[in-house]
Amino acid sequence: MYTPLAVVLERIIRQGDLKVIDSEGAARRFGDGMAPSVTVRIKDAATERSIAFDPQLALPEAYMIEFAASNAHLIASVEPKSGLGPPAQQLQAPFHERTWGTSSLSSVS
Repeated sequence: MYTPLAVVLERIIRQGDLKVIDSEGAARRFGDGMAPSVTVRIKDAATERSIAFDPQLALPEAYMIEFAASNAHLIASVEPKSGLGPPAQQLQAPFHERTWGTSSLSSVS
């Protein structure tokens, strides 16, 4: 396990039982061993590093990537219908090209 991640988990997880299976398949436990018990598996070393340095972003991101990968058959079966209005067309635009809301942002002096 990536050492900075182990240090972070040792400091944060004081109660309960967290079992982490790292990208190499080694298991490590954190907490006091009492219930509740949770097991997580981190599939690659890059994710371990990301979680160590920015857990608030990396944990949900890793979860959603895995969720999308395991549900790809459901996501791929959803096809847009023709003749949809601007909101549906907007969802098909790349994320960075989407407009959010109807007013433009301005800086405050």
